[in-house]
Amino acid sequence: MTEVEEFLFPKLQLDNAAPFLRNLSFTDGTVSIELVSFPDRTFTVKATFHNAVMETLWFDDDPTEWPLDIIGFDCYPLGVQHRFVLNCSSVEWGWRSDWPTISDAAIAPAPIASPKPTNQNA
Repeated sequence: MTEVEEFLFPKLQLDNAAPFLRNLSFTDGTVSIELVSFPDRTFTVKATFHNAVMETLWFDDDPTEWPLDIIGFDCYPLGVQHRFVLNCSSVEWGWRSDWPTISDAAIAPAPIASPKPTNQNA
């Protein structure tokens, strides 16, 4: 696992589940993501990446069925910041930012119904 995967994934308590991306938004220099354990959807983790600059966005098909399966979540040190690449098979985001922050309130049992994701790329 990469450093960012080791930081985020254990909080999902992935006994018999996999990490999926439930939501990603980019607004005002902040990338916010919400991860969910899947298929059980038992836990969610919300992480915020401050001082972010979106550098790449690639997609084969516009994702319509969320949550998205996370293929890989890479990170590379860039001095004080990191470059992050989040690959979800048909879509890949790349940005540089500070290391993510997670508040205790952002780790919680997931609600049964998934809200419609809000993808905003600036």
